[in-house]
Amino acid sequence: MRLGTILGLAALGGFAYAHKKRGGQMNLDSIKQTARSLMGDVQERARSVFNQGTNSERMYEGDGAELRH
Repeated sequence: MRLGTILGLAALGGFAYAHKKRGGQMNLDSIKQTARSLMGDVQERARSVFNQGTNSERMYEGDGAELRH
């Protein structure tokens, strides 16, 4: 099997698992709702990570010449 095929099947399996775990029914409206919910969660996490990365000025002390952790 090619890597793309394996990743695609893994993504479908993960989606099916998440759909069943949240109690979704096997109809188009319920599947759409699960997909929108999962995409919303992904977007929220991406925004959170992005905002943490753009707030790097908190890591500087003094004149900003040296990065401190």
